[in-house]
Amino acid sequence: MLAPASRRPALLASLSVAGAAMALALTTWLFVLRTWDGQQLDWMTFEGLESARRTGAWNDLRDTLSTLRGIALAGLSISAALLVFRRRHWIGAAQIAILVAGASATTFMMNALASSVFRPHSVPVYPSDASVDMLTTLFACAGVALIIAVQPRYRPLVAVVAAIVVTPLTAAQIALYGQRPSPFVTALLVTAAWAGFATATICVARRRRYGAAPRSSMPDRDTTAIGTVVLVLIGTIAAFGSVVLIAQWYRGDLPIGGRYADQMMAFLGAALAIGATGCLSIAASLSIVQAGDDVRTSSGDEPDQTASRDDQEAPT
Repeated sequence: MLAPASRRPALLASLSVAGAAMALALTTWLFVLRTWDGQQLDWMTFEGLESARRTGAWNDLRDTLSTLRGIALAGLSISAALLVFRRRHWIGAAQIAILVAGASATTFMMNALASSVFRPHSVPVYPSDASVDMLTTLFACAGVALIIAVQPRYRPLVAVVAAIVVTPLTAAQIALYGQRPSPFVTALLVTAAWAGFATATICVARRRRYGAAPRSSMPDRDTTAIGTVVLVLIGTIAAFGSVVLIAQWYRGDLPIGGRYADQMMAFLGAALAIGATGCLSIAASLSIVQAGDDVRTSSGDEPDQTASRDDQEAPT
């Protein structure tokens, strides 16, 4: 039997986002592990900044930004947890649990399989660091968790703030540790995929009268559209800049304006790739989370006992 129209668009959108993001994550993962071009492009930032990052000032900056990333991860996670308990948003708690468990397990499995999947080409041996960055997976999950935890009318603003926090601190890691961009890009895509899978699961649960959102907490579609467009626009601009710089680096056409100018331009191309992935992933997560809250129970619009306490309509 076909699903009712009130559920079908959200469920299909969630599964479409999940499938597309997971396909991109696996494509990136395999491209870097098994092809010459993928390995060459992935190591361009590491090789360019290896000498520069040995300085004392670089190490101080590394420690500072690493501390900021840890504080941001803790702040996002604690804020999401407090909001869930404050609102008694138990269906959101289940959604976050599916997101974190699924994304973490997928990251662990991809890292466990990476050494056997790897084929040496431009890189002679499998690198010692992970093929998917677990900390980035958890960091991105914390950002999506905060989007899930807040009331729907605030989610577009929270999504933009989460992108501003998560994306630059993630992109900075490739400079501070001389790492490759692919572990961070793949981690962001894995998180977006599981945001879709988690929302699809919640869509089915809400349709079956487990945690349907009350009418008063329905997301504002105009505001959601504005927030999504802002994130997509920023992500598209970053992606275009990344493609231009990476293509120039690959052809050896990057402009040289000093001792480290070409290396820094190569770093900027990789950082923009991470930034574009982060913005587009959070935009997709925002859209599907809002769509999931628009699903009604099979008997209508009424809220059930698992709806958020502060979202209930005031009695008249």
